[in-house]
Amino acid sequence: MILPIENLNLALVYKFLTRIQLFIQYLIKGRSKYYIHSPFMYDFCRFVLNRNPSKKDIDTISAIKKYYQTNKGVLDLQEFGAGKPRTYTIDTKNYLKRTAITNKYGKLLYHLVAYYQVEQVFETGTALGISTSWMALANPNCKISSIEGNKKLCDVSNEMFNRFSITNTQVYCGLVEDVLPELAKNMKCKTLLFIDAHHTGAATMRYFAMIKSYVKDDTIVVFDDINYSAEMNDAWKTIICDERVTLSLNLFRIGVIFFNPSLSKQNFSLYY
Repeated sequence: MILPIENLNLALVYKFLTRIQLFIQYLIKGRSKYYIHSPFMYDFCRFVLNRNPSKKDIDTISAIKKYYQTNKGVLDLQEFGAGKPRTYTIDTKNYLKRTAITNKYGKLLYHLVAYYQVEQVFETGTALGISTSWMALANPNCKISSIEGNKKLCDVSNEMFNRFSITNTQVYCGLVEDVLPELAKNMKCKTLLFIDAHHTGAATMRYFAMIKSYVKDDTIVVFDDINYSAEMNDAWKTIICDERVTLSLNLFRIGVIFFNPSLSKQNFSLYY
């Protein structure tokens, strides 16, 4: 049956077509790790992209997900991300499926923290704490500060951290706009920031502006969903052109930027 045109959600169609276009651009510009000649990028591919976490840590992440999947609780939440603010109810299992970072990108965060010996992480958007856990397990001596706007999610994630003895995390309940600037003032060397909250170009640019004055030469910033929409892609393009940013890496979903002045200004799109 062919639906009448008025029943089609044109916004969703546009979004879908935009993502296809962005993915095609990524495929055209991207390159395989085997064609990377930069020594820094060679080490990145070898020690960050091509390694697996310890079996113990993988088993812990699997156990956390199973814990949520068998949880029959219901979450009453307010949506702060892309789109209009709204209140809704969802069961924990489905919320995990909807929001949890995949193992592929969880391992990326894990090895960024482990290989670069990160000592401090600022994360926007705790949700159920899956990405938080990946980074916390990578280095038990690294302090993870995660920001979450929903009080219910703060409570649920803290309960999970306690259950699985993940002790190097602290969840700040509040809006990113209020908490992130205060955390950024205390930014130290060997800090990683994971920007994963409001998936809009405007919000992403605001968050970058909040932290830019405080980044160090060895700071790493990871952006989630850089190709979620045209405006997110535009924000990513603007950020990597910033004079403080030296090397940037587009992995299609994830974008990573470095500020090390010893690196030449380069923008990589790498198949992952």
